[in-house]
Amino acid sequence: MFGKKNPLTSLIIFIVFILFFSLSSVVYMVTDYYWFGALGFESIFLIGLKAKIMLFTLSALAFFGFLMVNLWVSSIKGKAKIVSFKLKFLLALVISVVVGTSTSQKWFILLKYLEQVPFGLSDPIFIKDVAFYVFSLPFLLLLWKFAMSCVVVTIILVALDYLQSKLSGLFKPPKVVNPEAKPQFKFDSLISSFKNNGMGHLGVLVALFFVLLSVRHYLSKFTIMYSEMGIVVGAGYTDVAVILPAFKILMVVALIVAAVMYLWFAFFSGQAKLRKRHIVSYAIAVYVIFYVVGMMVVPGVVQSMKVAPNEINLEKPYIEKNIEFTKIAYGLDNVEEQEFDVEAELSAQVLDNASETIDNVRILDWRPLTKTYKQTQEIRLYYDLEGID
Repeated sequence: MFGKKNPLTSLIIFIVFILFFSLSSVVYMVTDYYWFGALGFESIFLIGLKAKIMLFTLSALAFFGFLMVNLWVSSIKGKAKIVSFKLKFLLALVISVVVGTSTSQKWFILLKYLEQVPFGLSDPIFIKDVAFYVFSLPFLLLLWKFAMSCVVVTIILVALDYLQSKLSGLFKPPKVVNPEAKPQFKFDSLISSFKNNGMGHLGVLVALFFVLLSVRHYLSKFTIMYSEMGIVVGAGYTDVAVILPAFKILMVVALIVAAVMYLWFAFFSGQAKLRKRHIVSYAIAVYVIFYVVGMMVVPGVVQSMKVAPNEINLEKPYIEKNIEFTKIAYGLDNVEEQEFDVEAELSAQVLDNASETIDNVRILDWRPLTKTYKQTQEIRLYYDLEGID
């Protein structure tokens, strides 16, 4: 009725669509440009703008390229051709623009990473320069989030691409030859549609998902430097003694699960005996158990049963390091202490002159006593002083 659309027309419509929804951002950007220019900081604005454009371009192209390669593979290997490749191309383009726009908002993280300089100070646990935690780690976590979003979105779309013939059958009236027979849709038929075409492809993607989880656990071990579990912010006894080893174990477990996923999807999924043993479910269950026990159960038990009753002794070396690095951060590490002797001559004449003040002094004042006891006793966190009678 409407005829075939020109690809150029579709591209123009897409560009107009993007420009329409980005109009408010353009107005905001132009306003900022004139405001920075009026203050003489036009170059500062342009630095941020260039970083946003670069991050948007790189992330959108990388996401689009990764997604399109996988959709191209699924289009070749898949039997059903219900969804045209042009529609897949347009969908990938839209998602890539959204991902690129979201990623470009992290431009300052990129600039900090590119322009970082060493602090000349290393942490006592991993022996890494402080610049790694301030500049490099946020950027590496940003890269991980981007890579994981690529893999997750691709897995979903590729799986739907392989299943499109089966899923389309859900929305079509069934052809019933025997009026007495009721057509039924079986989930097993969805799984069978992967055979001989999609299992190997999905195996690579699912394995890549767990490889990225392993990378995340490797990066997460450095985040204990920001931990708030203990009495002070930073690595404490539980973080170093329990959570750090748990991250290392999870890193290995995730790699093993990745290998199991790839081997099962690529080579063994077609074998009925192995399929009935639910190998995939067992592999995921093992990972979840290790995660829950290592990251939730054991740290909570150790913190409440071992650390809290003896917090002063167990946390002392970590508190000392916390104080040391806090002094360095505020430039107070080179402060020289000097004592000034106070010579106070107390006589009867002085007391007589201040008799009105002395007569009003409480022998036991609850206000200073409460503060004193809190400072000397409340460091033991298993009890609290609400007040003093």
